[in-house]
Amino acid sequence: MRNFLLFLSLLVIPSMIHGQIKRYFDRGTGFGLCANGSYSGTGIGPAIAADIFIEKHYNGIEFGTVFQTMPTVRVAGLNGRYKLYLNLIKQKRSDARTFFPYLHYSFLYRNFYYLSEEITYKPTLEKVLVESRTKVLTFENYFGAGLRVDFMERFRVDLSAGYGAYLSSHPFSNYRKNLGIHYNRNGYNAFFNIGAGYKIVME
Repeated sequence: MRNFLLFLSLLVIPSMIHGQIKRYFDRGTGFGLCANGSYSGTGIGPAIAADIFIEKHYNGIEFGTVFQTMPTVRVAGLNGRYKLYLNLIKQKRSDARTFFPYLHYSFLYRNFYYLSEEITYKPTLEKVLVESRTKVLTFENYFGAGLRVDFMERFRVDLSAGYGAYLSSHPFSNYRKNLGIHYNRNGYNAFFNIGAGYKIVME
């Protein structure tokens, strides 16, 4: 978490001290498509999402469908995000890159299959490792900060991190090895997201 936030800082600071920089604020309305990959400490693996986004002035909203990629690819939930862009430190460089720091609230609803392993014994007392597949429902909420970088006004990449709470339908999702505080069916943990998108409509 600390290293990720340091990485975000290193992306912002050089843009503020190098090259020809001028004040910039996009006052139009934007609509487009994006793909996001996220990871949290709930213990049930990464999530891939296909989203649409709408932006106006300081505000941005993303929402879409979550896919589980392991053990098979399947539709497995919903996600959404609200972004509050920080106009005071928006900067535009002379090389067609624009930096947009923001604060965010993100949520994930996931209906994932979780592979667990149990040790059982044969009648001969021989140990056998058995895999079982359990459906796990989680609802996750996170607050954090991020950085959006636009290229040539339409293409973008997005990095963010956050911290929040989750509820789980099954205690198997509470891996103690993950960053955070975990209880029987709920906990507090970190959240990381990386995405890329394309703005289709600009007004």
